[in-house]
Amino acid sequence: MRDQRVGLPCVHVAGDFSGPLRFGDDVMVETRVAKFGATSVTFESRSSGDGAGCARIDYVVACADLDGPKKRPLPDDLRVALEQHVTT
Repeated sequence: MRDQRVGLPCVHVAGDFSGPLRFGDDVMVETRVAKFGATSVTFESRSSGDGAGCARIDYVVACADLDGPKKRPLPDDLRVALEQHVTT
């Protein structure tokens, strides 16, 4: 995104932990695009250790003009790339 002078700073993070992870556990992290805004994207990340859910983290990134800084609409090519990771 450097050529387009676009940054994606994280503007919100929320998390809940529901189970422990222990040394040696195999950890799986799944991340999906949950929602698009005009100038932001919300991601949901779920973690599990040895098959049991252990964490949910939701975070929002805002599209920012690096010459600003000010928010700006998501570039079309970025939106198209991220749309491949939207699941229901």
